[in-house]
Amino acid sequence: MPAASQRTFGPSPLLDTQGKRPPFPAGEPQPLSEEETARADQVARRLHAVLHTLVESLPKHARGASGMARHLSVVRNTCQRVVTAVAEPQAAAQTLARFPGVQGLQLLIQGFRGVGEDEANVAAALAAVEQYDQLIRDLAGSQSKLVERLNAVAPVPARVRSQTSEAAEIARQRLFAAAAEVAGRTSGATVIACDTLVECQGQVLGKPEDENHAREMLELLSGSEHRVYSGLCLWPAGSNEPKVRVASTTLRMDVLTQQQLDEYLATGLWRGKAGAFGYQDRLGWVHIVEGSESNVVGLPMELLAEMLG
Repeated sequence: MPAASQRTFGPSPLLDTQGKRPPFPAGEPQPLSEEETARADQVARRLHAVLHTLVESLPKHARGASGMARHLSVVRNTCQRVVTAVAEPQAAAQTLARFPGVQGLQLLIQGFRGVGEDEANVAAALAAVEQYDQLIRDLAGSQSKLVERLNAVAPVPARVRSQTSEAAEIARQRLFAAAAEVAGRTSGATVIACDTLVECQGQVLGKPEDENHAREMLELLSGSEHRVYSGLCLWPAGSNEPKVRVASTTLRMDVLTQQQLDEYLATGLWRGKAGAFGYQDRLGWVHIVEGSESNVVGLPMELLAEMLG
């Protein structure tokens, strides 16, 4: 088995002939570069830390959104967003999308000042908000545009669309072979078989071989849209004509912090799962963009019902 650092999943990541990513279409948000993401991570961690300190200084009855809004005389929506953001155990760039806007944060902090919060904590929070404001102006111009950039993924060029079609065909062929083997050993029974794989950036991901392999897969998926394909085969009893279809679901994974990655790998839940994760594990950092949830879990029930009908 090759060393983890040498293992590949399939075709190489998408680069042009000069080794650069293809240009983004005009008008579409461009994902943050590695340097921009690192800067956003730093700002998010600082803002998270100072706001967490402020929230923890409140009486217990004022640490929820409604109680905080009454205590500080600040609108509840602003308080709700802050409570949600600081509840995350560790901040990263994506946490910035949870915070209210700069003006809302400034009003919130003034509310803390109004109830006698330590001035050093207030000053630290205002400085963190100023840094956040500078980040917004440098990277996007507005908070909404920054959120768009945080959530943006690279466009899918023709070569990847071709590889995506190949991924679906791989799922179909693997599934047919498995179902044919079962059908050949079974008489008088209907065979239903399903197999799943994940495709991301033109790379086909099956089940990880070990924890290092799982880490590589999750690092590839982190912050990206990807697709889950399930090949579904229905082979009716006594028939020589199986029905084979492929279901596709598009998902988006948040940018994972090192802590999130380490904690998930430590659970062992990645074992035996295409792409090294299971949507059924109710992970807060995987979201369905389009398609069937049951397909991601491993058996596309909607497609099965259609094939049985």
